[in-house]
Amino acid sequence: MTRVSKNMDVSAQDLDRLIANQQSLLETIPEMVLLVNGCNSVEYMNPSAVSFFGNLCKPDSEKTEVERRTLATLLATVARTLEAEAVGETHETTVDQSHLEFTLAPFLGYMGDPLYWFFIRDLTEN
Repeated sequence: MTRVSKNMDVSAQDLDRLIANQQSLLETIPEMVLLVNGCNSVEYMNPSAVSFFGNLCKPDSEKTEVERRTLATLLATVARTLEAEAVGETHETTVDQSHLEFTLAPFLGYMGDPLYWFFIRDLTEN
């Protein structure tokens, strides 16, 4: 095996390890994490987000009225944050009577798409 081949194997192993670590983190943290395509759609939701909001990634025809309303509210929140050029800042909002804290963080998609991590924490008193 050549030195280049060995380096590529190590790089592929490192990449696989990083992907598995990221997936493990997203699946286990209690905070809600969504990956949004600007203010157009939700591309990914971690289990905490799905549990709280319902699955907003499924086709519109399969969403309930509450899920459609929630999606519209969340995407409008993203749009306002982008318009205010407030990516990376922590904000508070209300969605369906839940007091939420959120932060948007840039994420470059595999096709170069400008996506955003949408990190959300429920601040509502139980």
